[in-house]
Amino acid sequence: MSFRIIPLFTFIVLFFFSSNTFSQEATDTVKKVKISMKNGEDFSGVLISQDKGTIRIRNENGEMNLIIENVKSIEYESATVNYSVSNPNSSRYFFSHTAIPYEKNKFYYQNTFVFLNTLDYGLTKNLSIGGGFEFISTVVGYPIFLISPKAGFKIKNKFHLGTGAFFVGIPGEFFSSFIYGTATYGTRESNVSLGATGCIINNELYDYGFIMFGGMHRISNGVSLLSENYYTPYIDNKTGYFGIHGIRLLSSTSHFDFGVLIIPVIVDFIPALPYISFVRVF
Repeated sequence: MSFRIIPLFTFIVLFFFSSNTFSQEATDTVKKVKISMKNGEDFSGVLISQDKGTIRIRNENGEMNLIIENVKSIEYESATVNYSVSNPNSSRYFFSHTAIPYEKNKFYYQNTFVFLNTLDYGLTKNLSIGGGFEFISTVVGYPIFLISPKAGFKIKNKFHLGTGAFFVGIPGEFFSSFIYGTATYGTRESNVSLGATGCIINNELYDYGFIMFGGMHRISNGVSLLSENYYTPYIDNKTGYFGIHGIRLLSSTSHFDFGVLIIPVIVDFIPALPYISFVRVF
């Protein structure tokens, strides 16, 4: 199945919030460059990307592209960026988990779309257990429940591997299991993940699983960018896609996630659906 390429998201950050409570200082490493041009001009800033033809940097004047053939010399150096507010939930994007484990002895309460409530707890530095329920289905007598164990391990610097499951069901009606494995590269503030999920529905193995690609990137003391993308094969080797893209507004012990859910098969009728969730860590 083919679908149009849709811009992932366009948004304006209206505000960010901070907390007066104590927080551990967060750090992230970036590469800074000093560039001398053949015409005598000099530029410095944070390196965003570089290829054979151009080098892209960001500084106080914004982002700029410089032509490599016009560059005389480039000096590289690493720098540490300090944030007074650390990311309180680097274990999760919007919905999908990273391979970074939850912190030991901490609870993570998440409310999504007002009606979905979940609670995760870090049992050890590598293992956690979570669960939750959907409010409306519970009120009408058919409660949808969720159980979500997870294991995450740091393999080496900036690289984690994780596995876990989502068990979803309605008592006496149906039960589904989603087993996943994830690899995450990066820091708690900025990282990317690649994962795969298999599905068992009512004790039958689903023929097609999911591939997840996601990431988060810290852009200021109170704001991160998030993207979460899912791919699944259809019959006749066709591929389906949907994704959530947006921002995370951070404080020391909580965050709000605002995004748009894009499903290309319905984009002609519904271009995007809103996504909102709140997480509190205690």
